[in-house]
Amino acid sequence: MNRPLFHPMALILCNTKRVKEIKQMTLTERNQRLYELRHKLNMKRAEVKMVEGEMNRVRDEYERAQFDIPGNSLYDQMFGG
Repeated sequence: MNRPLFHPMALILCNTKRVKEIKQMTLTERNQRLYELRHKLNMKRAEVKMVEGEMNRVRDEYERAQFDIPGNSLYDQMFGG
């Protein structure tokens, strides 16, 4: 018979401990933490937009190069046409 690796009461105790940690936080601490998390989220969103823009630039550059150079079709790139 296999014994469970994780006892169900451990989850309850972990959640109870987390609730106690949250209840000890002051309103000012809560607001500061939320402010920091929102700022972090906005920074990550800006980073995502920069990466998406770079991806679009790479796609555009590749597509422009396909029309600018004769004999530079996908077939030629793959099989040395």
